[in-house]
Amino acid sequence: MWGYEEVMMLSQMCAQVNAFGTDKEDEFVVQRENGIEQGIFKTWAVPVIPFLDRGNLGVLFKVWPDTISLAKKIKFEEAIQVLENSSNKEKSQNAKIITETISEWQMRCRKQPSYLAITLERARLFSWLLDRRLTTVFLKEKLSVDLPERITRLVNRLLLAFGIMNPFYNLEAIVGNTSWLLGEKGFNSSSAGKLDAVAFLLPIAFREDVVATELNWNGLTWGGIHAITKKMLANPIQQKILLNVAKIAGVQPHHVVFAANALEWVPMRVGGKKGDPMSTDDALNELDKILSKPERQGKNVITIISNINALIRFLNWVPLIEDEKNFSGLSWTYASVCDTTNSLLEVLVHNPKVWQDNFSNVFTKKLNPQLSRLDASSAKGRFLLHLILNERRLKSDYCLGMDEEWREGVLNVVLDSHLDAKETPEPTKNIYPLSLVGGKPLGLSLVWLNMAESRVLDGIALSSNLIENFLRKSPNLWQLVLQLNQENDMLMKKAIAQKIERLILEQPIGEDLRQALESTIALFPDINLWAIRASSLNENEARGVYKTLLQVPRNSCLEAVKRCIASFYNRKAVFFRMTDGGGDLPLFAILLQPYRLDKGKSPPPSVILKKTAFLL
Repeated sequence: MWGYEEVMMLSQMCAQVNAFGTDKEDEFVVQRENGIEQGIFKTWAVPVIPFLDRGNLGVLFKVWPDTISLAKKIKFEEAIQVLENSSNKEKSQNAKIITETISEWQMRCRKQPSYLAITLERARLFSWLLDRRLTTVFLKEKLSVDLPERITRLVNRLLLAFGIMNPFYNLEAIVGNTSWLLGEKGFNSSSAGKLDAVAFLLPIAFREDVVATELNWNGLTWGGIHAITKKMLANPIQQKILLNVAKIAGVQPHHVVFAANALEWVPMRVGGKKGDPMSTDDALNELDKILSKPERQGKNVITIISNINALIRFLNWVPLIEDEKNFSGLSWTYASVCDTTNSLLEVLVHNPKVWQDNFSNVFTKKLNPQLSRLDASSAKGRFLLHLILNERRLKSDYCLGMDEEWREGVLNVVLDSHLDAKETPEPTKNIYPLSLVGGKPLGLSLVWLNMAESRVLDGIALSSNLIENFLRKSPNLWQLVLQLNQENDMLMKKAIAQKIERLILEQPIGEDLRQALESTIALFPDINLWAIRASSLNENEARGVYKTLLQVPRNSCLEAVKRCIASFYNRKAVFFRMTDGGGDLPLFAILLQPYRLDKGKSPPPSVILKKTAFLL
């Protein structure tokens, strides 16, 4: 996860910056009362990912006020150019660093598709985690019935959510506007990924098990979803489709069943419908063909961008937090922004008195009808913030300003490192994103869902998020990691990596990592020997590169975990990633399993892992 200072800066960077286009070029626009069209979608995306990768977001943050002031009339890159030519030396130097950071990141991503895949997935994964945590906070906090307090809190929530989710919206703009990354070689990636086809075929292929109809769940509950999923997993053809979709999307199989129903429930056509003329068998066969087709390892920019674009679209239809409220359209992915936007819009629509007297009629008769036709809640939210914060269209009595103390308190909760241990309960039985748990737990979870439960041992996953937080505990260590990621000379990389290895082994394990490990090991009181394995994104290609430790005594697990983390920076691993082009930012997990149980109950984990190779 990004550090506290980085997330604090992100939380304050929400405005139209025109980095990915202008009002005229935006995907969603609102025609204002003066007849001018205003962009409310990708014009708001901030190019923060290159700075997060390099660890210099503070440079962009320092010139943020000047940048957004200039961007009211010109594009982002033109605003930065103006600052480069400024007589203020500090502003000029920061602007030059901004240009260099973006340019070098773009060049590297074009030349090294593996790096592009990892940097975009990091942005998506960490945004997803923050989205879940922030939504959880919002759900626990009751809104006041007092209208000014209610509006003020919703505005504060929305501004914070947009800021924290900046990396996701940057990702969304990159894959939706490939010319920003690829220049003239840009292409239209609107419907090229595997999961795009899945969205159109799933309700047809599963039509006998799709209960929902338009705007009606027909009494479907999570209990019903689980029962349907269990039945489908017993059918070999449906099971194959279900598990393959779950694997690619990084979600639970029953969430795929939910998605099939959600696609039927939503009134607009964003995917297939069970009433489409294609037969169930044809849809199943087509899905099987699409999902089974090799990716050519995804080593080209077009495939990477197309598939992650399809993924972020597909995740619109799965729950972020599993709850019966999901059947009211709430707490789906991106809920921190979308649910907050819808709540704020509802309050403003039903209380026109809150608008300035000369604007209430404009909003009611001209602007809101346009918003009601948009299917992008985030675009609506940006426009509302623009009206409220930039144009001051609300009466002052109804928006009481920004609550800095509240924001800081929420960020402290959201970034609590002890939450990391709760991200992956029972990782060998449930599917999680590959980037969160690595290939080993993902493979084991697929086997567990496919075979008898007794064939797979329970395990503990220390997530990639938890591992990165451990490395960030030491500023010196983390700076070396960032330096290694930018270095191109192999001899220099080797020297830096040796320092990183040494510092990891010397660094205290940290209370959060210690508690995560000890509390889960305590669930296995009779297990004295453990198998501890690094779990990477590319298990097949990186086989033997990272550390595997077998028969580790219970009281030695903490040190063994550190040795596994350090193995990510051994000479062999750094050389492998330099050849592969994936970069050196950490995106790997660690899997711990009991080395042995009582005789006759289960084979050692090494046997199970060999059986999962075909699924990885």
